[in-house]
Order: sequence, then C-alpha cells, then structure tokens
Amino acid sequence: MSKKPPISVHILDTSRGCPAAEVPIMLYKEENGTWKTVGSSQTNSDGRCDQFLTREEFSAGTFKIHYAVHEYFMKNLGFSFYPYIEVN
Repeated sequence: MSKKPPISVHILDTSRGCPAAEVPIMLYKEENGTWKTVGSSQTNSDGRCDQFLTREEFSAGTFKIHYAVHEYFMKNLGFSFYPYIEVN
C-alpha cells in the first residue's frame, strides 16, 4: 500500500513566480448535506501541504479545500482581491 497521504495540495503564486508559503488551509468533508471540518494546516516553504489526514483516517467522500489567501496576498502583494479560494 502507498505511504503517500490521501490528500495533498500545492499552491504556486504565479504573480511572483514562487511557491505560496504559509497559506492556512482547511479541509472539509460533506456529511449528510453539511460540511464538517476534518483537518487544517498550512503550506510549507515549497507551497505544499499533505498534513490533513492519514491513510487510516481517510474514507471516500466529497471534500472541499478552503485556502485562506487574504493575509498571504496582503503580506506579499499589498492587496487581496479574494479573501479565500474554495475547491470542491
């Protein structure tokens, strides 16, 4: 069995040409029509994050990832068009 985490993300800041480090991320799973928080972390210096769930904690379903990008853009660009980005 693979030892890779079941869910991982990688954020690249194309406006600056580098990984987006220290972006807070929330992982949600849909259960009975509502979103339940199942993990949270932040990107590392390479813009990656795989510290949400272990293989043992993971079960099939519909997930949503919430990237809290406002502070990242304010710090690095001085403005933020989006307070967050969500991917289902």
